[in-house]
Amino acid sequence: MASLVSQVIDALDAGITTSASIQATGAAWHALTQVIATGRRGPGSETNPLERAAEHLRATAPRRTSITALASMVGLSPSQLTALFRERLGVTPLQFQVQLRMARARELLDGTRLPVTAVAREAGYDDPMYFSRQFTRLHDMSPTAYRSRPTGT
Repeated sequence: MASLVSQVIDALDAGITTSASIQATGAAWHALTQVIATGRRGPGSETNPLERAAEHLRATAPRRTSITALASMVGLSPSQLTALFRERLGVTPLQFQVQLRMARARELLDGTRLPVTAVAREAGYDDPMYFSRQFTRLHDMSPTAYRSRPTGT
């Protein structure tokens, strides 16, 4: 990988000629395909199941992800994954997912005029009443009260 990046830099250092530009572009595309082919996103990312699981939950927050599927994806058992989340983040994977969904809901309530039913749906809740109950339990106010509170609180 380092040699591919060096090729890009060398080609660009050669001057902005058509040949150097084509060579730099080719080397850059080759480096990118190497990154994609190995599935690497950064140093150590392939060995950190917690970060991979958390990133998957962030990327798919509105969709329900089963603990079994998530654990399988990162090469752990469901109980190992749950223990890892509790140890490192202080919450279970399900609680982490709920936190992500609620953060999205607060963002939508603060920044849009969407009806609460649409906010619920966008945050990943099929049942707006369940969303409202869960939001109220976690925030000590309903989504409607949250939206109408004075700003800065």
